[in-house]
Amino acid sequence: MPDLPCAGTVRGLKSQTICFTGRVLVDGAWTVRTDCAKRAGQHGAIPKTHFSRKVTLVVYGDLASKVVTDDRRAHSSTLVDAEAERSRGRHVCVVDTDGFSKLLKGRPASCLELRKAGAGRVRPVAAATTEGRILGRPLRMRRTGRRLPGDLTLDLSRLDKATTAHEATIGALIAHLSRQDIEACTYAPGAPEFDAGW
Repeated sequence: MPDLPCAGTVRGLKSQTICFTGRVLVDGAWTVRTDCAKRAGQHGAIPKTHFSRKVTLVVYGDLASKVVTDDRRAHSSTLVDAEAERSRGRHVCVVDTDGFSKLLKGRPASCLELRKAGAGRVRPVAAATTEGRILGRPLRMRRTGRRLPGDLTLDLSRLDKATTAHEATIGALIAHLSRQDIEACTYAPGAPEFDAGW
């Protein structure tokens, strides 16, 4: 059975079989593949040194915004192989270095499209379905905590009341929109932050 596409978003590293292309820029520092693999493993990923049919996620490094032309170089052939797997019906997610940094922080990342550029060349691009997106996942009301008076010099019980009132307003908005068959959403990764959108 063919794997289903990720709908444009990689949710996390856990249980991903991952491989890397070249050096990866993580939080502003060039990081070698072995260190990237170690960090991914700490988040539940299964690192591989080369692309295979088991790989579910490719992180490409020093090829950002370039066309891949040399199929014999390992980092080039990885993207070519990932695109070939996709064309056979097995979706392999691809993220850039910024996406990998987000995944390491527990945030979702955009899965990139791989476009053929002729003569065995592949170009990674932002997926059309995620460009310019503002709305993210469906909005849910959060549970609020309670603090004991005197925990700090601030009156945290008043803060808790205000937060509870805010979340009650969000809950009322979600319910109101739901009755009209409208889904309220949070903000998409990388979009401006807001309380609710629809």
